[in-house]
Amino acid sequence: MSDQLLAELAQAADLSIDWVDAYGKPQSVTPEAQRNLLEALGYPAQSPEQIRESLTSLVHRQHVPEDSNLLLQDQGLPLALSLYPAESPYRLTDEQGNVSEGRLDQDGRLPPQQQLGYYQLEIRDTRHALAVAPQACLSVQELCGKPRIWGLTAQLYGLRRAGDGGLGDTLAVADLARHAANHGADAIGLSPVHAQFSPNLHSNGPYWRSSRLFLNSLYAARVTPLGEERGRRAVKAEGPQGETRLPEALTATGWPWGWRAGRRQLRAHYEYTQHA
Repeated sequence: MSDQLLAELAQAADLSIDWVDAYGKPQSVTPEAQRNLLEALGYPAQSPEQIRESLTSLVHRQHVPEDSNLLLQDQGLPLALSLYPAESPYRLTDEQGNVSEGRLDQDGRLPPQQQLGYYQLEIRDTRHALAVAPQACLSVQELCGKPRIWGLTAQLYGLRRAGDGGLGDTLAVADLARHAANHGADAIGLSPVHAQFSPNLHSNGPYWRSSRLFLNSLYAARVTPLGEERGRRAVKAEGPQGETRLPEALTATGWPWGWRAGRRQLRAHYEYTQHA
């Protein structure tokens, strides 16, 4: 079997088969691993005949966009559409419903688009979704006005302070940010703070989430809305303090206890504000 032909198929399928490791030594994916990966992607590659058939099919698929396939266009650059004849008429509709019409250029390319976003592109009897994206991500220089910045990363639940319920909270983050800024840091990267599974205390963990649309209320600093003294009175009015103190005394993070104590504190604060 020709390894060169196999490598051509792998490259056509966007597999990276050559790289340099951490020690500076060139490495390559073995032919056997290439065949297994290609098979998993739906391209049979166990014989030269299969490889040629898969390569032909893949090349054809790349040059013949199917109806409703998403096309990607770099902002400010033309998009080559080799399927369609030069100067074919097109109709472009943006997300606000604005329509523009025109023709592909003499090389069969869609003219450059300056407005970022999604479009519906109609050419002859075919319709495609079109995404116009920036040519590159913003650089640090563009965002911050200097070529290099530095920052810290932290698991929020590891930023402990007295009264945080054993899970860390936003007040601890504020303290970290203040000290980091005093030492010249530009940023802080935090572990996820998405909403968790409130009804099921045993399905909670720092990287589990029920929704990316909402944040985890238990990371909120639960004393600051009422002030230190009023916050203590609010929780005290709800009963014994042992359950609240337990998570803070643990050497490891006690998620079920922490969630239970945190929810209890939030409820206490809410009830206190309703009847104060």
